[in-house]
Amino acid sequence: FVPKHSNFSPFCSAGHAQMADGRILIAGGDGDNVVNVFSFSLRQDGRFQIRTYSREAGFTDVSTLTTPRWYPTIATLPGGNFLIVGGSSLYRSYLPTDLARNNPTMEVFPPNGRGSVYLDILGETYPYNSYPIVQVLPVSGNVFIFAGVKSAVVDTSTLTVQSLLPDLVRANLEPSRSFPYLSPWTMLPLTYRNGKFANGLKLSASFASKSCSRIAPEEPNPHWLDEDMPIPRVMGDAVLLPDGTVLFVNGAKKGTADGPAGFSKAWDPSSEAVLFDPGAEGENRWKTMAAATVPRLYHSTALLLPDGRVLTAGSDQQNYANTSASPFEYRVEIFHPPFFSANRLVINSCPATVRYGEQFTVKVGNPLAVQMVSIVRYSTATHSTNPDQRWVELEIMQRSQGQGVVVASAPPNGKFAPPGAWMVFVLDSNKIPSVGCTMLLN
Repeated sequence: FVPKHSNFSPFCSAGHAQMADGRILIAGGDGDNVVNVFSFSLRQDGRFQIRTYSREAGFTDVSTLTTPRWYPTIATLPGGNFLIVGGSSLYRSYLPTDLARNNPTMEVFPPNGRGSVYLDILGETYPYNSYPIVQVLPVSGNVFIFAGVKSAVVDTSTLTVQSLLPDLVRANLEPSRSFPYLSPWTMLPLTYRNGKFANGLKLSASFASKSCSRIAPEEPNPHWLDEDMPIPRVMGDAVLLPDGTVLFVNGAKKGTADGPAGFSKAWDPSSEAVLFDPGAEGENRWKTMAAATVPRLYHSTALLLPDGRVLTAGSDQQNYANTSASPFEYRVEIFHPPFFSANRLVINSCPATVRYGEQFTVKVGNPLAVQMVSIVRYSTATHSTNPDQRWVELEIMQRSQGQGVVVASAPPNGKFAPPGAWMVFVLDSNKIPSVGCTMLLN
C-alpha cells in the first residue's frame, strides 16, 4: 500500500461517491488541524473542501462547498453530477442541544446556481440527521432522502420536495434510525419486476434491534413494511452480492455509534454475517452465516470485491472490553459467500466502456449455461452509509456457443444505473456468479 495524503482534513467525517469516470469525489471533513503521521504536515480545515481521489493521482483539491459540512452524504445523480446532503456546520459536533451546529441543507456539485437549499426533514430531525440516507430512484431519477424517522422524495433539478413519505416511527425503536443509531441500508436489487428501495434499520437506546424495514417510494401509497433479522445489529454494513442477495456484516448487538477512538459506546459485537434473499420466503429469506474473527465496531466498513468476496476493515473501538488496550484495528478480513467454492462460469472479457441502452458482448467460456447477467456498481462506504452500491439485472439478448459470447442490453439510463465503474457478472441456473469484469457505464 502507498500512502496518499490530503491537504484538507477528511478525517472520519467526509462524504464520498463514485464519479462517472471511476474517480471518487470527497466532500466535507473535519475542522481540526490534524498533523499527518506520515509527513508531519498540518492538515487544514476540511469542512468546505471538495477533492477527488484516484489511484494514480491520489487526492486532488478541485473546489469548495457553499457551507461547511461534517458527516454529509453524497449521491451520484443520473447525469453524473452530485447531490450533497446535510452534515453539521461544526466538527466533532454531536452535541444534541446545540441547534447552531445543524446544517439542514443540500447542494448540487458542480454548482447549479442555487447554492445550499433548506430541507425541512433535516431541520426537523436534528440531532439525528448526520449521514442521511440518500438514494437515486430508478423510475423518476428523483432522490429519496431519509433522516431520523422522516423521509422525502426530492426533485434534484429544482431542489424541491416532491412528496413526503410516512414517518418510520415504531414504539420500541424511537427516536431515530440515523446516526448515532446507525442502520445499514441498501436499495434492493433492480430486476424487470421491482425497483424497490429497502433499508435494514435497527436501533435502540441501549440495545440494537432485529427490526428491518423497507419502502417502495415510487409505488402508489408507499408505506413501511417490517420484518425481523436473525440477530440484532447497529452500525453494521449491508453489501449487495452478485447473485442479488444482501449480506449484513459488522456492528454491535448493544449500544450505539459515536465516541472518539478508544471510548466505545457499543459492545457485544455482531460477529455473525447474515444473508438476506429478497426473493425467498420463510426460513430461506434470512440465513445466519459464518462469524467474523475480528470485531467491527465504530468506524468499520465493508465492500464487495470483483471475485464476489466481501472485505471488512476498520474499527477504532477495539478496547470496548478492556480500556487499557489499543482501540485501533489494522487487520482486514474476508468473507466468502456460499457460492465462492462452487464451479463458476468464466468471463474471458467484457467491454471497457458501455453506453446506456446499447447491446454489448461478454466473452464467456460456456455461454449456453448463462441464465442471468447482473451488474453491481463499485462503491464507497463509511458509517453504515453507501449510496453508490446498486445491483441491476440486464436483459440477455443472445447466447452463442460458437462465438463464445453472451450479448446483453445495458441499462436504459442513469436513473436506473448511475454512471461510473460497474462489475459485470454472469450467473448459471443455480445463480452461481462468475468473477466480475469491470466496465465503465456512461
